[in-house]
Amino acid sequence: MPGPAQRNAENTDNALIPPVPPLVPTPRTPLPWAALLTPDGTRRASWAGGAHQTELLACGTTWDAVAIAPLEHGLAALDRLGLPLEAGYPVLADYVRRELIVLVPAGTARLCRAPGTRALGHGTWLLVPAGRHGAPSSAWLSEPDHRTPRLVDADRLRDALLEAAPDTPAPRAVPDRTMTPVERHP
Repeated sequence: MPGPAQRNAENTDNALIPPVPPLVPTPRTPLPWAALLTPDGTRRASWAGGAHQTELLACGTTWDAVAIAPLEHGLAALDRLGLPLEAGYPVLADYVRRELIVLVPAGTARLCRAPGTRALGHGTWLLVPAGRHGAPSSAWLSEPDHRTPRLVDADRLRDALLEAAPDTPAPRAVPDRTMTPVERHP
């Protein structure tokens, strides 16, 4: 058991260390997008239970998508844009490929030319969550609000990605999983 002098020294040391505020969103301090870098416990438990619900949707009619690698870079750009998490902007995470997918107005994904981005427009398909939690390869970070659909402006997203570039690590190589035709030799 420590003596009074030792307890006073411990209290003095603790007084020098400021308390760490909890990462809880309040109206004044919203939860940053960067806090979604890893899936939460509820989402992981859903995936562990086999509740993988996804579907393929065609891009280029109602919306396009911009895939951003690495995931950290995309989240930093969304923080720079100041988009509220709960505002209904459709944003997905592919935790397998470490990519962020942001839905933008149809025909505009090609305008978002920044390092680490891929435009998904007419003629491409996107794996989206069919349920609330989706799958590790397609999980909503911000679910779309079907009553008042909102899409991220591709030009603003590009600018935010370019501004966020110095703050995020260089993209890691992600294998391209698109299918290519196989050459047949006689």
